[in-house]
Amino acid sequence: FIYTFFMTWVLFSILASIFFTAGSLLSRHLLKSLKDPWAYSFWFSFGGALICLPLFLLSPSIPMSWLPWLLVVVMGGLVVAHNLLLFTALHYIEVSVSGSIMKLRLVWVYILGALFLNEPATPVKLIGICLIIAAAFFVFHKFKQKNSLKGIVLVLVASIFNATGITLVKYLLGFFNSVSLTFFAGFLASAVINMLIMPKFVQRATRIIKERGRLIFLSAGLGGFANLLFNKALELGEATRVVLVVEAFLIITLVGESMILKEKDRLWVKAVAVMLATAGAVLVSISR
Repeated sequence: FIYTFFMTWVLFSILASIFFTAGSLLSRHLLKSLKDPWAYSFWFSFGGALICLPLFLLSPSIPMSWLPWLLVVVMGGLVVAHNLLLFTALHYIEVSVSGSIMKLRLVWVYILGALFLNEPATPVKLIGICLIIAAAFFVFHKFKQKNSLKGIVLVLVASIFNATGITLVKYLLGFFNSVSLTFFAGFLASAVINMLIMPKFVQRATRIIKERGRLIFLSAGLGGFANLLFNKALELGEATRVVLVVEAFLIITLVGESMILKEKDRLWVKAVAVMLATAGAVLVSISR
């Protein structure tokens, strides 16, 4: 029984959720004081690539055609844009607020699926989407300070890049296994792109790693393991069930930021937004 449990999607989903939550809280802790989220984004991708490398070498999946590699570069660009926007936003807003707004990615995924994949709409899914949108409007209405609003807008744009990446991943998994795709598209490509386009890359990357190097690599490690565990859960179980577990952990994130980071400002507002967004995400995930 114990062996069976440890090899089920449930365990990997829970572990992925724990790592995602811990990584998000640590990123928020770091980015409240760090002034260079772009350099942080590079180290996050680089550290994630190092975490994934040993598992990739054990079971490499390398397509021979050129199209998947072109799309990997595109995916890397989406990851760079998403991470830069999200990490910049975490300088201004709490993880629970960004998590509630990021649930809008499910709305964009639904729209993209309806337009390009002919995915049907169901009443349950539409109700879930309405709840997610309601959570976003609630946050917009209650967080009107200049910096908070800036962070919310950044996450809103990041959610569009995230949704586009999710749609692209569905296609790329036809060419790569999950570990190889995570290594190449999720981390390595974004690290290389960051290195090539970031102004004064060497000075900025060196400076930030000297300031908080250990915590930055810890954050990158948490992100790398979270993605690997999440992909393993997807291999063992239905995607809807896995996403359901991960989405529900936003509630744990709210508790964590209140108890660990001591961020209790407008707690009731964040609690309402989290509940609305989580309920909407659950309905979207379980709808057929």
